[in-house]
Amino acid sequence: MKNNMIRRLAEVARLVDESRYDDSRHAVQRAQNQIALLSEELAAGKILDRRHRGFRINEDLVGDMIRDADREDDSYVFVYGTLKTGYGNNHILYNAEFVDVGTVYDYGLIDGGFPYAIYCEGMQVNGEVYRVKDQHTMDRLDMLEGYPMHYTRDYVQVDTERGVFNAWMYVAAMNIPHDGLISEWTR
Repeated sequence: MKNNMIRRLAEVARLVDESRYDDSRHAVQRAQNQIALLSEELAAGKILDRRHRGFRINEDLVGDMIRDADREDDSYVFVYGTLKTGYGNNHILYNAEFVDVGTVYDYGLIDGGFPYAIYCEGMQVNGEVYRVKDQHTMDRLDMLEGYPMHYTRDYVQVDTERGVFNAWMYVAAMNIPHDGLISEWTR
C-alpha cells in the first residue's frame, strides 16, 4: 500500500496509546513487539543511524523511502481463518495474489466459532500470505474484520518456504479469556 511505513508508524502509535489505558500484559507486549520489529527494520535499512547515545534519522534514506512508498502499490496480509483458500470470505482476496502458506510465531488462535489471533509466546499460527495490490481490497478486509474495534492489525514476520515476509495480520482488539490455544483453524 502507499505509504505502508506511515501506516505502520500510526498503528504502533495506536498500540502504544491503547497500552496506556489497558494495563494488561497483552496490550503492553503487543506494543513492545511492534516497536521492536519496526526498529529492527529501520536500523537494518540504515534509516536510523546510531550516533553517540541516541538515534539520528538519515534524511537521504527517508526521502528515498518516501519516494518508494509513493511508487509502492503492494502490501502483504497473513490470513488464518475464513479468508483462507476454500473458506467463505476468501472471495474478498480475488484481486490479491496468493504467495505461500506460512507460520507466524508467538501468536496463537482462540476458536470462538471463528478464530481470533492473540499474542502468546511459544505458540504459532499457520495460514496463508497474500500480496494485496490495491487499497480497495485492504478497505474490504478492514470492514470484514471490524477494524479497529473488533480486530486490530499487527505487522508480523511470516516464515514461508519462499522466505520471510512482513505482513499485516488481524488480531483480537480486546483481551479475550482463553483456555486452550490452537495453531491452525479448520472448519
